[in-house]
Amino acid sequence: MPEPVRLMVPGPTQLPPEVISEMAQPMIYHRGKEFMDITFNVIDLLKELFGTKCCDVLLIPSSGRGAMEAALVNLFSSGDKLLSVSNGYFGKVFLQMAEAYGLNATSIEFGWEDVIDFSTVEEHLKNDSQIKGILFTHCETANAIENDLKAIGSLAKKYNKLLIVDAVSSFGCMPVNVDEYGIDVAVTASQKGLMSPAGMSVAAISPKAWDAIENSKLSKYYFDFRNMKKYIQKGQTPVSTPVPIVRALNASLKLMKKEGFEKVFERHEKLAGYIRGEAKKLGYALYPDNPDIKRANSLSALLLPGKVKAEDLVSHISSNYNTLFSKGLGETASSVLRIGHMGWFHEEDAVHIVKVIKGVKNDFGF
Repeated sequence: MPEPVRLMVPGPTQLPPEVISEMAQPMIYHRGKEFMDITFNVIDLLKELFGTKCCDVLLIPSSGRGAMEAALVNLFSSGDKLLSVSNGYFGKVFLQMAEAYGLNATSIEFGWEDVIDFSTVEEHLKNDSQIKGILFTHCETANAIENDLKAIGSLAKKYNKLLIVDAVSSFGCMPVNVDEYGIDVAVTASQKGLMSPAGMSVAAISPKAWDAIENSKLSKYYFDFRNMKKYIQKGQTPVSTPVPIVRALNASLKLMKKEGFEKVFERHEKLAGYIRGEAKKLGYALYPDNPDIKRANSLSALLLPGKVKAEDLVSHISSNYNTLFSKGLGETASSVLRIGHMGWFHEEDAVHIVKVIKGVKNDFGF
């Protein structure tokens, strides 16, 4: 049997053996007590990982973008004014979703190599009292930047705005403390830091957000948070739940809890620093080339020499090193190599990444 490809992209991630084993168990009924008990345990562990005692946590059978869309249709009404704060690809996706639902979204778009200037954000909030909510991406997967949750949370609280955070590629790798930072809805998904297959998303929803939900006039059916809440209180979702993925989440969260959530964050930070340090020693340039940014612990981005194309490297690495990295996104698709180091990722994996980037540098002669 051939050795499985080492999956080191920014999601999906490698699965722990315990998760694989749990998903191989016989199917159980998604309305039965056994599954309800599993769901309750998943919710309790997610609340702890979200750092919340006051938020409700919902499981949503969808990708992460489903939870992002759900946040919009549940909190707002047609014509509501939002402020989208973005410095990358997925921040723009959030903006496009809002516009698709007839929301009046004003965008502050910083460059992909830039730190978010929160004084500019505050100026917008100060001068426009009609803004009802802020859309914000914690980890921008396009450029491997971690944006400042504490800073945006402080502004949202100061100006009494709803704060909706995309934490899809940060959750489980970096702290997303929704109570501490004043986040009203934080969304994430199963396939990255949570070490499970794609197919489930998660939303943590504050009491303030529930007040907004009661007044929302946008149409929703599948993504109705109020209906989801009724079911999650019974350990269920309103639809035929993907039972194996919830079981996978239960197994992965137990592993993280056993290690200690803070230790999980420390492991990601340590290994991210090691990979980037070794990459620089080998002559690679980190992307973005900006010493003021905070680099995410869940992935790294390397800027390639002009003669080398990321798609060629990705193909070569897959064929010769049995490892899968990812090319960039948008305008950086050919010039940036992205390497995921999130979830079930340990020292031997980091050493392997360094071996690969050293080997491919010699192979391509740059």
